[in-house]
Amino acid sequence: FFLGVGMDLHVQERDHADLVSICDSVSSYRSFEEIRDVNKAPEPATPAAEILPTMKRLPILLAAALGLITFFVPIFTNEFANRCFSMLVIVSTLWALEGVPLYITSLMIPVIVVWFKILPSDDGITPLPASQAASVISEQFWSPTIFLFLGGFTIAAALEKYGLNRALATTIISRVPAKPWLILFVVMALCAFLSAWISNPAASVLCVSVVLPILKDLPEDSRYPRAMLLGIAYAGNVGGMTTPI
Repeated sequence: FFLGVGMDLHVQERDHADLVSICDSVSSYRSFEEIRDVNKAPEPATPAAEILPTMKRLPILLAAALGLITFFVPIFTNEFANRCFSMLVIVSTLWALEGVPLYITSLMIPVIVVWFKILPSDDGITPLPASQAASVISEQFWSPTIFLFLGGFTIAAALEKYGLNRALATTIISRVPAKPWLILFVVMALCAFLSAWISNPAASVLCVSVVLPILKDLPEDSRYPRAMLLGIAYAGNVGGMTTPI
């Protein structure tokens, strides 16, 4: 009996070892996911109509047509002003009709400036070379004002991610009587105080991120969010007058 059990265990161990070696060899050659991906049927290509619907193509075609007309028809006596006006027509049309996302239109401006040769050279007659024009227009994207806006939005995103804006809003509401005009006054006073020490955009973004949890809970037809946002904007301008920051 014991001899039979021992032989059976020996056979099971041998089979187990063989199975492990086979699995190791197979896994070292190709994983199950790789085999599944290879045998999987290719996904059908996304039709062009889904990527760029007809309603989005029309604004692009309209912007291109208006841009070409204003580019070749001399509206201004200055050639560079005429080219700049052509760029203004293109981006304004795309922004108004939203043929492409707004940020893509914004990123197209440096390309159009270089492509249309809008920047003049020192003599005011010949356009700048493409390399110099690209350097000049790219420097505007690295200005301190741009990074000031990015820093304000980054701080606001961090406050919203970790729930600090909701904690600040709760603290403000708990210390202020439940009166809408009084809450608006306190938020405006806070924005004006912050604008006196930091930049107006950064202070406005921070105050908006603080009151955003309050505004989200209000009905859609409420006019209080408009009053709050306008109050923050006005308070930021008033508070910013106290210092040159």
